[in-house]
Amino acid sequence: MLKCKGCGVELIEGTVFCPYCGAQVQNEEVKEVEVIDNYSSGENNYYKPKTENKAFKVFAVIGMIIGLVNLGLMLISFATFSVPELSYVAVLSGMEISVPGFVFSCIGKKSTSNRKKANLGFVLNLIAMIVFFILLVVLLFLLESTGTGGYDGGFYF
Repeated sequence: MLKCKGCGVELIEGTVFCPYCGAQVQNEEVKEVEVIDNYSSGENNYYKPKTENKAFKVFAVIGMIIGLVNLGLMLISFATFSVPELSYVAVLSGMEISVPGFVFSCIGKKSTSNRKKANLGFVLNLIAMIVFFILLVVLLFLLESTGTGGYDGGFYF
């Protein structure tokens, strides 16, 4: 069978132009080509598999570590909830590091070897951002109702 070099459609013998793409058909026999896999035999050749970027591995691990730190800060903020000032500090610290941890985990997801670590960091940091935001709102209301809140409705000069 004859194949069109333009679109790859099988053509009838004797066709001069392809009816699908209009390319001129040349009546040349297709030669079989032997493919040699030098890579599996260990010989040197120009093909080298793409290596993984080490930065993605590092970002995945950093994102996971920040996620675990956020988990500890969540436990501390819940444990110190009876002292709102201490809990407020833990919540603010967690809010500040959860966003970079989330970003590191997102970038680390490009890693093939550390993808599970990046996914763990992604989930922990996402949960931390949500929980810390809710705790921050609750603590601000709690601090305001006890009179220790910093905002009195006026301007700061």
